[in-house]
Amino acid sequence: CVSEGAVRRLVQGLLLTDGAQVEFNEPELGGPGQWMPGLIKVRDASNSALKRRIDAICSEIAQQIQSGTLRPTNTPPHQNRPITWEENGLVWWPGEMGSPTLTGALHGIRYAWFAHVRRLLIDEEGHVRVYDSGMHRISGILLKHAAGQRALVFTSQHGTLDLTVLPAICEKPPTV
Repeated sequence: CVSEGAVRRLVQGLLLTDGAQVEFNEPELGGPGQWMPGLIKVRDASNSALKRRIDAICSEIAQQIQSGTLRPTNTPPHQNRPITWEENGLVWWPGEMGSPTLTGALHGIRYAWFAHVRRLLIDEEGHVRVYDSGMHRISGILLKHAAGQRALVFTSQHGTLDLTVLPAICEKPPTV
């Protein structure tokens, strides 16, 4: 059984992407993970039962969003705030950015997207880069491996795109 609060946070995340994808960090769902149709990433990759449960919940929510049965409500921003690293005491972005729309981490790379200011921040071992996300509504970040190289790609309403298509605004080297 999954708590109402966890389901509510999944709904909130899926609403941001029109039901296409959600990232979560729910202890009752195995901690951090990601769902999109046909792909479920969780810490315990061999836990098929957990993956089936996540897929069933997220698929049902996505179907309701895509059919128009489930829509965002006009709740005050403080009641409809996405889950962030901030709740775990791990804020790494500048405070003036406010609360991110989407946060996550994979293979030691953290990211935070701030829709209200159209900025994507990537933190790789303390080296933070800031990108202008323009008209992209970012719904996830993936790490692509090919020929011994790794590259960050993001998903938006325009599909999967290489991070290099976004203009870099500034960067902060790691503090020593």
